[in-house]
Amino acid sequence: CDKDLMLNLIYDANLTKGIFTEAKNDTEKKKKTEFEKRFGVTLAFVATHSGLTRWMDYDNYEDKTKIPSDSDDSEKNKKHFIDENVYSIEEVWYRRAVEYNMVNDESYVYSVPFENENIKSSLVTASQAVFVTSKENKKKAAAAVVGYQFRHSALQELFTNITRQCYSETGCTPEIHTCLATDRDCYILDNNGYIIASENIIETGQFFGNVKGSIMNMLVEEKIYKKIIIYDYQGVCFKPDKEDDANSSSFLYTPIHHVKQLIGWLIGRLLWLAAHSNFQWMVSQAQAIFEDIPDYQEDEENNYSSDTSSNLKYEGEKALKYVMIHRTRPKTCDRVVNLFTLASKIPEKVERKSCARPYELRKIMNTNLILLVVNECKDKLTKTVKFDTLPQEVPYNESLSCHKAANSLPRCRPKTACIRTHPDVSDYTYCIT
Repeated sequence: CDKDLMLNLIYDANLTKGIFTEAKNDTEKKKKTEFEKRFGVTLAFVATHSGLTRWMDYDNYEDKTKIPSDSDDSEKNKKHFIDENVYSIEEVWYRRAVEYNMVNDESYVYSVPFENENIKSSLVTASQAVFVTSKENKKKAAAAVVGYQFRHSALQELFTNITRQCYSETGCTPEIHTCLATDRDCYILDNNGYIIASENIIETGQFFGNVKGSIMNMLVEEKIYKKIIIYDYQGVCFKPDKEDDANSSSFLYTPIHHVKQLIGWLIGRLLWLAAHSNFQWMVSQAQAIFEDIPDYQEDEENNYSSDTSSNLKYEGEKALKYVMIHRTRPKTCDRVVNLFTLASKIPEKVERKSCARPYELRKIMNTNLILLVVNECKDKLTKTVKFDTLPQEVPYNESLSCHKAANSLPRCRPKTACIRTHPDVSDYTYCIT
């Protein structure tokens, strides 16, 4: 038992005991209720550094019209927040909030599920880190993360209303100067280039480079987003067993291996013959019991059944090609992945410059989000660029004795002693060394 950890856990429990209190007066209660209904807040939470998580469900929000009735992921089948976030400080929203505090200590970090099929009923998670500063050396450390979850449908409705409204009294036509225009697309992007809200709700959660590759390329070239290349020198790739080996020599099998194959073939043939003979006996018994009564529809039914069986056989053989299991085996490899992050210092406002810059953006205050407006007609004049944010295997020239990709992330040697083993390494079936 870790005594210090238990003491910190008890301390955090006492400190956060009254964090979710009811409103003291009617005015605060009214503001709280209006906020919950406007943004569709469903839950508030706090997670401390010791691993304690407290939460509070908001049952006041009962606007069921925002939840689509044809949704496959119903409220009853959904897992609760605490069931999916049991590791507290190891969760993504905790780490992102702590890391983004270095950029802006007053910002909330917003995130949505990546490539969620049922985005209409999904939730948006907003989190902010709480730091404690030492009086002696002015150093600070993360103490907790607070946040809340709200319905994405409420954010989508708010996004649509704001981007399709004119704010100037004269010289503004919604169909021309807002996101209602057919030649404009509006997006809300997070600090890693993923779509939080879009006019096309299906694009929510996707990487913006896969939707508008040419515009994302411009954002990188103009240093709005920074490209980060990460190499994994201890990666694992799953390759087919029958893949050609680099060594040209063939595999040598012992005689026992061939004997096993012969025995397996004999057993398989015997089972097939037994099943086939049993099937023929059942057919002969059925013909002996039942009389052959002619029917005027017999020919048509026989023709139909034979055609149907042949079609089913063809479709089955065709589908079998897609369901065949290709056996793979984990092997050591180096992998590379391209990630993107919002630059720490970007202008609050970036205007469009005709064809040279077919977009404009605004930073959303105290968030990790930006509002991006793309001119669709100008986007068609730009070149097509494809982005891939999935890890890929690094192809090496096997003729070279030693070749490694250049690591863009400098690493300092730890001051502690070199650690060569892990106590849990024996628990893994596949151990890559």
